[in-house]
Amino acid sequence: MGYNKVKASSIYLLYISGLIFLAKLASAQCPSWVPEDLQLTLRDEYTDLLYWKQCSGIEQVPNDIPSEAIQVQIGGNVIASLTQDSFKELSQLKELRLSANRIKSIQIGTFSSLTLLQKLELQYNLLTFLQRDLFSAQGVLTDLRLQYNDLSSLEKGCFNGLTSIRHLSLQGNSLTELEPGVISSMPSLMVLDISSNSLTELKGSSLTSLPALYHLYLQKNKIKTLALQVFSGLTSLKVINLESNSLVTLDWTVFSPSDWESSGGHPTQIQFGLGGNVMECGELLCWIKMVSNPR
Repeated sequence: MGYNKVKASSIYLLYISGLIFLAKLASAQCPSWVPEDLQLTLRDEYTDLLYWKQCSGIEQVPNDIPSEAIQVQIGGNVIASLTQDSFKELSQLKELRLSANRIKSIQIGTFSSLTLLQKLELQYNLLTFLQRDLFSAQGVLTDLRLQYNDLSSLEKGCFNGLTSIRHLSLQGNSLTELEPGVISSMPSLMVLDISSNSLTELKGSSLTSLPALYHLYLQKNKIKTLALQVFSGLTSLKVINLESNSLVTLDWTVFSPSDWESSGGHPTQIQFGLGGNVMECGELLCWIKMVSNPR
């Protein structure tokens, strides 16, 4: 009889503990600014190589991250700034995910120890400015996500050192212009997304020394004009999405004469997305393959 009472008591305690755990789990939600598409959930997980602390309410980068860690995910928190001390002991890090925090400032030298970093996620933060040489130590970085911040301009040199970058996303910021030379000298860049900003024009030399660029996304801006030879030298380009801008015409001169000559009379078949502009099919547009959504 006594055994049955103890057993029943143990089962009851387990039941109550389970209810408490479920209640805590239900109440533990990511902050309201965390978008659903990030699919962040409450998660604390630690190993020598992996450190996850999502939606935990932390206000600064934890100081208990193992120095051997190769992946750190601390998204969905309330971190407001990054300093030179934030990651200085994490020289083995290959993936750093900081999305959906409240990051407003990143001190120069913050990433100087992360020479093996391959992926850096900073999307859905509050960044307004990127300092020159901020990523100069990231020579092997291939993926940089900066979409949905508050960037209104880019300082020349802010992307210095990104010689291995393949994917650069600046979507959903407040960029009004791209100064010549800001996005240049990225020999491995294949995908560049500057959609959903407030660009009104593309100046000459806005995009230079990008020989591997394959996809260029410029849709949902306010672009009215494209400078002379603005796409000159982008010899690998296959997709240019200019949908939902304010273009009236598209002239031959967005390419250079050498582009035509090297491709036997016209550039290699490029898919242009031009829907949502005030344009009529003219001489140049006759050979353009119109697509509604090149993605």
